[in-house]
Amino acid sequence: MSDQILQSSRRDAASCMQASPIAENFRVPAAQRQNRALEAARQGLGDHFKSEVESIDIMEVHQRTNSRVLDCNIHHANGQQHRVMIKIFEAIVAGTRTGLEKLIADDFDITLRLQNHFQSNQRFQVPVPLFHSPPDLVTVTAHMPGTQLQQKLIAQAGWFPSQDTVRDLELNCRSCGEWLREFQIATLDINSDNLELERIRDMIAIRLQRLVGDKNIPIDEPKRDLILAHFDREVSALKPADLAVSSVHGDFFPGNVLVDGDHIVGLDFASSRTGSTCADPSYFMFQLETLTYKPEFRRRLVRKLQRAFLQGYNPSIPAKNYFISSPIVRIHFILHNVMRLAGMTTGKANISWKRKLHNRGVAIAVTRRLLRMASAY
Repeated sequence: MSDQILQSSRRDAASCMQASPIAENFRVPAAQRQNRALEAARQGLGDHFKSEVESIDIMEVHQRTNSRVLDCNIHHANGQQHRVMIKIFEAIVAGTRTGLEKLIADDFDITLRLQNHFQSNQRFQVPVPLFHSPPDLVTVTAHMPGTQLQQKLIAQAGWFPSQDTVRDLELNCRSCGEWLREFQIATLDINSDNLELERIRDMIAIRLQRLVGDKNIPIDEPKRDLILAHFDREVSALKPADLAVSSVHGDFFPGNVLVDGDHIVGLDFASSRTGSTCADPSYFMFQLETLTYKPEFRRRLVRKLQRAFLQGYNPSIPAKNYFISSPIVRIHFILHNVMRLAGMTTGKANISWKRKLHNRGVAIAVTRRLLRMASAY
């Protein structure tokens, strides 16, 4: 994987997508786009398996923010059956057709290259890519066994799980750390000094500006300025050990991994790029941390899961005080928290009063933590 599989093409495509209005094709009704994608998948899978597809049975639909994933059984004329996941990309704010087609093509290429890298590994995998058609906004991968870790945590980690359940979840998280380490090792020969610091600061500054004055978020202009000044101080404090770069998954959290004991399948590489080696582990740790804002998840258990993840990723990294352990970790912690606050603004979709009350409490807690860090460092 020495060729640049996770480098500037993602950023170029993202820039294209931010430059123009929503593509005309997104105005086509969703049902019509889905029918077109299914027809493309039918033809593409027929070619891939060298047998005409007679029917596609949709068993389950997973609606995501910018895509719809169809869990399907396909039936061939020769009697064969295959279970596949058909991903149909949908409207992206300020997206262009050209930009999205490039992302789809790059995503498929990255998954294919990673699948080749992991094919001899009995524990770690990615979905097997079968077909993609950027003009039809569709990719198809083989169905992979396992349970989404996020769903498993929600179902099993709450309140007082048994010791066996805790050990199983620790094994899952430790294995996720090992998978991530292997993912980074696969592209250690990437030659880049891109820590994305300017990009990260822009993301933080833009979102903080939007948060100022939002009735759900306790951030005003002085607090915004304090957080940005804290970010700038951390950049100035970076040490040589903080400058390491590697492949970045871009959305590595329990919702993008399938687990089965110590077997792990990494999913969804649409946000992949190069960047800090800290980006992915800090995000996974942060997503586990967010469980502590819900009363059913005990802090002691979350700490065990975080410790297990780091033991798999890099045993030399202590879990205690992880989020303040180094300038580069603190930089990403600022980013993760600001992005979380941005997800709880007034303009979000209609939610219940209980959810609003919960979000308000979380926003206060997150803001206080950011300000404590800004004052301490």
